Amino acid sequence: MHILAFMLPAPSSPSVADTPDMGEACPLISSGEMKFEDVFNNVEKIPPILVDTKEMFAEELFEEAEPVIIKGSVVTTWPASKKWNPQYFIEAMPNVDVHMSREPIARMHTAVHPMGRIPGITWTRPWANATIPTKELFSGERITENSCKSTSTEKDEGTGGEISDGYPYYFSPVKNVADGILSKDIGEIRQLAARFRKTMETNLWMAPKGVGSPLHYDIAHNMYCQISGEKRFRMFPPQDHSNLYLFPRVHPSTRSSQVHLDHVQTENFPRFKEATPWEAVLKPGDVLYIPPYWFHATEVVSEASISVSICSESEQVELRESVFLDAASPSISFSSQFSHRVTGLVTYMKVFLETSERLRGFTESLHHSRFARLSYDQEVSGLSKLLEMAERVFWGRMNEKNEQEHIESEEQEEKEMVQVFRQHAETIKGKYKSATVSAYRYTDPEWEIELANHFEDIIAYVLESPLMIPPMLDHISRLRG
Repeated sequence: MHILAFMLPAPSSPSVADTPDMGEACPLISSGEMKFEDVFNNVEKIPPILVDTKEMFAEELFEEAEPVIIKGSVVTTWPASKKWNPQYFIEAMPNVDVHMSREPIARMHTAVHPMGRIPGITWTRPWANATIPTKELFSGERITENSCKSTSTEKDEGTGGEISDGYPYYFSPVKNVADGILSKDIGEIRQLAARFRKTMETNLWMAPKGVGSPLHYDIAHNMYCQISGEKRFRMFPPQDHSNLYLFPRVHPSTRSSQVHLDHVQTENFPRFKEATPWEAVLKPGDVLYIPPYWFHATEVVSEASISVSICSESEQVELRESVFLDAASPSISFSSQFSHRVTGLVTYMKVFLETSERLRGFTESLHHSRFARLSYDQEVSGLSKLLEMAERVFWGRMNEKNEQEHIESEEQEEKEMVQVFRQHAETIKGKYKSATVSAYRYTDPEWEIELANHFEDIIAYVLESPLMIPPMLDHISRLRG
């Protein structure tokens, strides 16, 4: 059964059916809310470096893998740096297709992820596609339904509610803007990319004051070029990932943090204050290098902002594709006993972490940082109730026994299952070792992030539902020996 189609059994008694939905019963704790500036007494300033327009520096920055603000680069010579401003775009393209968000910080949401379409879960649509006059994009006012023409369809992201007004955010590949006529305004980019590295995409970003993106990470090398206006970046290094409370890999908001930086719920996310933030405000002509796996959030702080991001393929992109592509699909029988699959999963995960103690510590951290706080999310209903039901189903299936005549056959099935999982894990480890003999190796934080993502994927596949991930992690934390 496909994990998107998997539905837990309906409640069998009124007492279960009447269980309150924690997603609705646990509102955010306003008494514990703090502003970003009040959480952190010391915020690292992203350092600037001065270059000339002919200097080739990208490979060195990619190797050092820390953010810097590049001043004096080739970006200052682009025609765009002289021409692009709000009035230019108002005249060049009278109407624009935007993401219309309910809130100024547009939440990331992709419904195709496993949790996105489970029956019984309703997601509040965080944004919708719309066409608006370009002058409205730069007006700085919340867009009303009078000037907003929705272009969303039933297949657009989100499942609950329509958006007839909100905050606009424009982004598009530069080559697609105004039939490509703006591409000529972007000059030479070789200075901003490493040799022999493919430029994955060059995107245009435009938004009014106060609009931005939530805290999230990408795995490409990103040279973020500020063309007009000013934009604030708040960043965290990869080693902070367990303090940032990421949404699960299987969640529609994957790769982003559950923490709202302007309304930090310190009681709900206590480890967030242990993170180590960096910060900068980009001005016209500045280029911010965002390394892979560095968490970043943006906010326009001038009346409007126009930016271009140039993303180059990273070693991490290649490594993830070569090691983890299709890795969550071991050859198993889904008719096998549930507890045997669970035992196989424990064996599989232990191959990567080597000791039971490390396995327990890793899965406890994964459960705490990604799953334990989902009940505080106000943009979904029904999820917490299904997670509670999944826990009961998990333990119920762990206690069931197959009707077999001989206990030996049951033991043999379990041994065979363990062997399949061990061999599959060794294959994945072998791929990683082969891929890194003469090339890039993940840093410890990068490996932790990708291994956690992989564990989510394989648990959801083997146990036939992403809802089984939290009880599986809880089961491992109870194991001894």
